[in-house]
Amino acid sequence: MAILQTKSVSFSYNQEERAVLKNISLSIDSGDFISIVGPSGSGKSTLLRMLAGHLDPDEGEVYFQGEIMEGPEIRLVPGYEEIKLVHQQYDLGPNLTLRGNLNAALTGYTSEYRSERVDYLIDFFRLREFEGHYPRGLSGGQQQRLAIAMAMSTEPEVLLMDEPFSALDPMNAALCLAEVRRLARETNTAVLLVTHDVRDAMIADKMIVLIDGEMKQEGTPKSIYDNPLNFDIASLLGPINKLSPAMAKKLGLENEGQAIRIENIRAKQRDSRGFEIKELMYRGAHQVLMVEISPKKLLYVLDGQKQFQVGDRISLDIDKESVLRMSES
Repeated sequence: MAILQTKSVSFSYNQEERAVLKNISLSIDSGDFISIVGPSGSGKSTLLRMLAGHLDPDEGEVYFQGEIMEGPEIRLVPGYEEIKLVHQQYDLGPNLTLRGNLNAALTGYTSEYRSERVDYLIDFFRLREFEGHYPRGLSGGQQQRLAIAMAMSTEPEVLLMDEPFSALDPMNAALCLAEVRRLARETNTAVLLVTHDVRDAMIADKMIVLIDGEMKQEGTPKSIYDNPLNFDIASLLGPINKLSPAMAKKLGLENEGQAIRIENIRAKQRDSRGFEIKELMYRGAHQVLMVEISPKKLLYVLDGQKQFQVGDRISLDIDKESVLRMSES
């Protein structure tokens, strides 16, 4: 039985405006690690708030442990102890040490349990050397790990994370995400991660794509990346070239309505009869070239060796097996 489930859920903040969520049905099991991606305004945060019991759906039902969830219309204090929602705002006690914040999160429990649980969380999140530090003395990554540890202090069954790493640099975000993944596996906690960073989303076991309040596609990150249903989804998950029929023909591709990701079309070698490089973007480990296929029609091409310059004419190496064929929307 699913621990958390929605059935045909729809919601709008104002009945006169368009629905923020439309006919959402999803099922979450213990131990699941699910990422939710979509453009700004697609309803991702609203969905998490509903799953946390902070919003009542206009239509449909939300189930927790097989029973209809009681939202704010019924509960004086919305939410469930077994479901924790973590935001990018850490909500830490500024005048409490790291250990003190964890102790405060366990108010109401016996001192023996608090001490044991706090020690476990400090070690699990690798925060032992910082337990006496105040939040202002912690890095952004350490503060975020503390916030997650506080959310996990009461051993919830579901952890909902709303853009939790957006204020962190890539290295700290990756470290925090690794902790969350380990947490999900070792404690059998269901984790839902809302993120705008596709790199973070790709680490999940399952991905849900939300666009304009609707679930457009779900599956493993690899299956969606390799087989997006439409160009909107494809472009959401990474840089991609949309090919007109004329461009496809010029590249030796037969079918219309195609697209190809940058990593699947590479700069091969200098060729006086080839395509001209109009611009380039340096990306550290590689370069992205903007190559003119026809007048004012540019193609993004990967230069893994960083060996070409603006003005060079080059031939291209195209992985034709990786060309995407999908609907327009």
